[in-house]
Amino acid sequence: MTAGTFEEWKAVHGCEFRHRRTAAEIHRCRRGQRTDIKPSEWNKFGYADKDEVLHREIKYDAQTLPIPRVKRGELSVEEFLKEFAAKSRPVIIEDACSSWPASSRWSLDALEERFRHVDFKVGKTDKGKNIQLKMKYFADYCRHQRDDSPLYLFETKVDETSAMRHLLSDFEMPDLFPDDWFALMNPDARPPHRWWCIGPKRSGTTVHTDPLGTAAWNAVTHGVKRWVLFEPSTPKRIAKGKDILQKGEDTEAIMYFDFILPRLKEAYPDVKTYEGLQRAGDLIFVPGDWWHGVLNLQDCVAVTQNYCGRDNFETVWCRTRKDREKVAYLWLRNMRKFAPRLYNWALDLNTRDGYRMRHERSSGEKKAASDTDSSSDSSSSDSTSDEAEDLSAEGLETVLGAGILLGDRKRQAVSWHGNATSLEPAQSRRRYELTAHDEQMATFAMADNVAPRYICFLCKRKFGSAALLTKHKQLSELHRRNLSKQEEENQQRKEELRQAVAAVKRQVQEVDISLSKQEVPDEALESQRMSLDLKCRQVMAEYGQVQEKLEINRHQQLCERLAGSADGGSPPWMLTGAHETSVGRLLMSAGAASWQGNKEVQEDRFLTDVELQAPGGQRIVGVLVFDGHSGSLCVDIMMDWLPRNLQKCLSAKPTLTEEHLKQAVTEACVLTDDEFLIKAREREALDGTTMILCLIWPDEGRRGESQTKGKSRLLVANLGDSRAVLGRQKAGSLGAVRLSDDHKPGRPDEQRRIEGNGGVVDMQGVWRVFTPGPATFGGRSLLWGLAVSRAFGDLLMKEPQRYGCAGCTGALVSAMPEITLHDLNANEDRFLVLACDGIWDVLDDEEAVLVCAEHKTADLAAHALVRRAFELGSDDNLTAVVVAWQTSDKADTDSKKPRLD
Repeated sequence: MTAGTFEEWKAVHGCEFRHRRTAAEIHRCRRGQRTDIKPSEWNKFGYADKDEVLHREIKYDAQTLPIPRVKRGELSVEEFLKEFAAKSRPVIIEDACSSWPASSRWSLDALEERFRHVDFKVGKTDKGKNIQLKMKYFADYCRHQRDDSPLYLFETKVDETSAMRHLLSDFEMPDLFPDDWFALMNPDARPPHRWWCIGPKRSGTTVHTDPLGTAAWNAVTHGVKRWVLFEPSTPKRIAKGKDILQKGEDTEAIMYFDFILPRLKEAYPDVKTYEGLQRAGDLIFVPGDWWHGVLNLQDCVAVTQNYCGRDNFETVWCRTRKDREKVAYLWLRNMRKFAPRLYNWALDLNTRDGYRMRHERSSGEKKAASDTDSSSDSSSSDSTSDEAEDLSAEGLETVLGAGILLGDRKRQAVSWHGNATSLEPAQSRRRYELTAHDEQMATFAMADNVAPRYICFLCKRKFGSAALLTKHKQLSELHRRNLSKQEEENQQRKEELRQAVAAVKRQVQEVDISLSKQEVPDEALESQRMSLDLKCRQVMAEYGQVQEKLEINRHQQLCERLAGSADGGSPPWMLTGAHETSVGRLLMSAGAASWQGNKEVQEDRFLTDVELQAPGGQRIVGVLVFDGHSGSLCVDIMMDWLPRNLQKCLSAKPTLTEEHLKQAVTEACVLTDDEFLIKAREREALDGTTMILCLIWPDEGRRGESQTKGKSRLLVANLGDSRAVLGRQKAGSLGAVRLSDDHKPGRPDEQRRIEGNGGVVDMQGVWRVFTPGPATFGGRSLLWGLAVSRAFGDLLMKEPQRYGCAGCTGALVSAMPEITLHDLNANEDRFLVLACDGIWDVLDDEEAVLVCAEHKTADLAAHALVRRAFELGSDDNLTAVVVAWQTSDKADTDSKKPRLD
């Protein structure tokens, strides 16, 4: 079958490229890549006009399971090794690479500018020869291609080519993967292990397993990928779907996800698939021998690496010695020289299996029959020479990066010996059981007792101790300049994304208007609407991701400044919080997240560990959220004074009853407000803060009633417009139950009280309470207004007549909390959400509950809620506290952490 002429190809595709040679270059690459396809068949399925495949929702059920997801900041190296690597469980780790320089340097435009005339591999001929294409032509192709299965740039020689080596400075080895034991051989003998790739939308990889039983990580810096994985026990013929392929159909990724995968699920209902989306900044871990395939839903840029380490050495060694005998012998020699414990482990495995390696067999002796078969998916030809040189000590330094470990499970550095007589004898397999190392960063050294490197990745500087690294971060002018530069770049990117979000939303509105005018459904418009929805979600997600970087950097700088100051001290506000406790039969877990957002200062605060002792010895636990305004003096004082006064007023009661508790909370709020107003008068401060407080204690049963297991009581005290919402599961569906009412000046009862005291309530963007005339405060004449009707502080609104405001007869803003009591039934009530008005401005109660329900733990739910509110356009400070619980026959704080699901 002929591949056709270039003129035929151009006539069929009619692509208009920016470069005059692009079409001819692409034609050349296509002819070499697939000689079985005519030019007219490269887009014969018309997938460029079928965006539905790329936007198709993943519907999870008993057969289609989600790939687990976890935030990088909430996963330690030890937890990853224990819960995922050691158990061979795939996982998508969010924000694992969002801080890499590649996030800005690997956009298609930036890559075209940096590597314009550099040739990259985009395929192989039938004879195995690499097909190369200049970056300027490939970038042009990406922007205009309409192929069903486009060319995929998959470069393996980034380390070896000087023109490409600059890419290595754009990313770093993720610290979750501290092992790279294949580094124990010369680079020219080592099997391919790292790939840098650009996949145009609709491109992808067919279902396969990685070579030699290695595991892999894949980090995406731009675009979105859809993954499907099958467990290692799944037969190859089923995972690849060849039995259900019909005549004339192709096995490319776009076809696989379009119709082969759905058919496969229908034909084999007992076969489980694991599916999920990997977005920019995410990293996916694929364990060894898991079948996997991927489809690029957008133009994607990624880097991926296969590795051998503590979690898979046994499998990889056994596979390598069988499929790559020469490589295995070279590897073993270098283990003996540089990593004796690893060498002994390999020999133990050979002894256990009765395996004789190539150099141990006599001439004419063949491998055992059981060792001659190899999987086509996991093997490759062994072209390594028997005379390949061993790795030298100097050469080892060149192939290792910071953080690489070579088989030594001890915390000290690995020692090496130049001859076999100094090696330790082989010992039992038990000796080689692996444990997670304590340091997130360790380094290979040529002698014992060498300290690990401490690195400032921002400044690219290494230090001999943690103290020196800390000093650098606190005092270095270079570090300060780099932080400022990083902040500037993030702010610039954030503004670009904010404008992009606004532009996409305008496009959505325009399409909606066009659709509303259509009498007959327009498929093209509906497809465009779906595409814009997906684009909007993706841009909003990246907008939130950039803000998260800003929040982390901002808080880190604050902590470093305080640590370097004369008096030290902790920061006044925290980015996250978590607390676990028990009350009665209820095990509780509280998680919190707080972002400064788009405001100049952070005035929100939270507490997740409120604990009170009732007169009879009963424990009451609680959480609260403060939302400050006009300054942070009031909110910072409330964080200290209110819990103290709550305990003081509760201790004054004779017993714990609901009425006594309500009285104690009311008295504590009024007392704390009075104490603050004294300080506010001294400082002439206008600061104030709202509050939402929740207290939980066991329901010991009422007279004549039996106590329900896990039944508790909940008190909610509210001042202002923060809110408490309960996530309740009833009749098989999850709903939201509001536990507090916002104190807005426009609420009828609040408006009557305000106007009864001489105040003015008016709508100016939102309902506000105003003084009836100007007041003199701090030497200034002020006409003051506030968007809430109850709060702590706000001296001018509490005592307007003191400051010359005529017409007022009392306080316009009250510090009297509104208190409600509720039953908390752990069998129906799943979790509690407390959040400031910055959350509720853009999310209603039901939406907030659904956001939280997507996450397993309270801290993850709180973080997701804050980030979602920011992505939706909230310009306020953002704070959320989520409380989850579970029942236990005996309260035990060491029990399993409560989950939202």
